[in-house]
Amino acid sequence: MRGPAATALCAGALLLFGALVGLSAVWTHGRWWALALGAAATIAAELATPRGLLRIAYAGGWIAATAYFLLARPEGDFVVASDAHGYTFLGLALLVLALAVATVPPRGRTRPTMGAAAGPTA
Repeated sequence: MRGPAATALCAGALLLFGALVGLSAVWTHGRWWALALGAAATIAAELATPRGLLRIAYAGGWIAATAYFLLARPEGDFVVASDAHGYTFLGLALLVLALAVATVPPRGRTRPTMGAAAGPTA
């Protein structure tokens, strides 16, 4: 399978994978060592995905899963507390978003070839 179907399948898989990594990061963010491990796993997985749509899909899944738990629960409390661990986790979410957006390759620009950079020949 090649082309748009393969890209869509990979993007869907990375969306689900990002959601699972984000969910596990939320569940374990209460301990400093688990927060560090979750941050390392999150950033490593994001950097391992190719730039563009696939990295955006991973980051979108991660952010969607974590944003769900940043909202208030029906009891009135929060899963992510407003303490040092919670704010560090929120900073990690902003880092995931910034890294995904900043590494999107520009559209419409092509790289110069070796022949174009060589200059005129006489």
